[in-house]
Amino acid sequence: MGKKRLQGLLLILTLIIGLVVPNIIGRADGVPQLVAGSGGIPRTDVLDVSSWQQNISVDTYRIMKNYGVKGVIVKVSEGTGYINPYASAQINNAKAAGLTVGAYHYSTYTNTSEARAEANYFANAAKSLGVSSGAVMADDLEDATTKVGGVQDNAMAFRNQLKADGFSRPILYTYTSYVSQTGLNLSAFGDATIWIASYPYEPSSSNLWYTQYGMWQFNSRTTFPGVSGEFDVSIDYKGVMTGGDYVTSTNSVYKYGTVSQSGRNDGIYEGAPWNVSGNNFWQYAPQFEGQHVLFDEETKTSNSNGVTWGSWLQTSGIRAYIDEGAISNLNDVETADKNAYFNNGSTGRSDGVYSYAPGNFLGADYKGSIKDLGLDSKYAHVVNTIEVDGVTWYRGKISGQYYWFDSRAVRLDTTAPKSVDYIATINQQGRGDGIYQDRPWEFEPDFVGQANQFNGQDVNVTSEWTTEDGVTWIGFVMNGHTVYMDKNGVSNLR
Repeated sequence: MGKKRLQGLLLILTLIIGLVVPNIIGRADGVPQLVAGSGGIPRTDVLDVSSWQQNISVDTYRIMKNYGVKGVIVKVSEGTGYINPYASAQINNAKAAGLTVGAYHYSTYTNTSEARAEANYFANAAKSLGVSSGAVMADDLEDATTKVGGVQDNAMAFRNQLKADGFSRPILYTYTSYVSQTGLNLSAFGDATIWIASYPYEPSSSNLWYTQYGMWQFNSRTTFPGVSGEFDVSIDYKGVMTGGDYVTSTNSVYKYGTVSQSGRNDGIYEGAPWNVSGNNFWQYAPQFEGQHVLFDEETKTSNSNGVTWGSWLQTSGIRAYIDEGAISNLNDVETADKNAYFNNGSTGRSDGVYSYAPGNFLGADYKGSIKDLGLDSKYAHVVNTIEVDGVTWYRGKISGQYYWFDSRAVRLDTTAPKSVDYIATINQQGRGDGIYQDRPWEFEPDFVGQANQFNGQDVNVTSEWTTEDGVTWIGFVMNGHTVYMDKNGVSNLR
């Protein structure tokens, strides 16, 4: 998308040289100039435009529509300091011509913070231009400056921020060379939401490339009879811009239930709900009869069937969707506030821990056994519980990460603080104690700071808390909060 000026100069050079072949007028930097409507080339379903094309009239769009164009993706912004000055006219005239309109942003971010800032900038600009929340919003990831650091995390941060800003259909545009140079994992975004650019020497409708992705941009120098200038054109494999339903709302939830297919034959879809661009059929639900699901999102679409789609993340990182009508006993996950420590060593059990969902749920990701992960005798702060099939599952925070595990893998720490009242002096000679907010270190509290920065200061101790592992913690007030530190880190009690 970012090479128009160079292509224009090369086109002039090519025309001077006079290289002409049927339907392929010239080649600049190996990219042929195509004529829309010519036989044997891929469909020109979608074109993308920027300030390079300047104002495009309604009549011009209608001419291109007659040559098969169904959708237009307009460059809206770049970085955090540029908005396409022609975007408003380009968008409004495309709508007036009866074309589906999407938007794209030329990215320059180098870290997740910059990615989120650019996504916000893009979202605000798109909203101001009247781009709907259900429109395709593309992250144009090709600039050399973006090829540093965690490219995968950066692109995902941009995508997630767009969703948080209310846009339900983010897609990723990039080149095959960018992928090979950076190791970008396209499948993590969902193949149907990938817009891939790669320009064959002679594009052919009988030799289509990258059909696994949502769209393929196969040429950047296509002309339309009766229209001046050249355009990027793409074939839309998955209906990204050419039809289907669109997402109207997505809400965060935490619900669980059981797949129940009595008299039903539901499909499970990845990437998006059924009939929404970007969806891929995954499996039929009857083969998972009786298995459990844990939804963290509920989605509604523009379809008149009124279906609410529950979704979860697969272990592949791709989101899966199923009609909630296919789920029985759908309940909210219960919240909890318990402290526990793993005791497989004393009970002889061999439990495992799972991310995302309990072990007998679709999408559960087994991380290993408590023994192999070195978790025995370590603490977890339990924040959620689920009871299914006679088993109670806990979701707890362990060393900063959340995992699910069988409640029988732990023993609850029922200790509690007791009130005291004395003065003590913080003494960190030879020590490096931490200070923690609201509860002792074992229970995954927020870290306040190192005690040695307060060395020699007196504190008014108002509580003591001896945990199951035998450590006694003292509590005192700091900045309006009760904080705890190891009693061995103070002296001169009085």
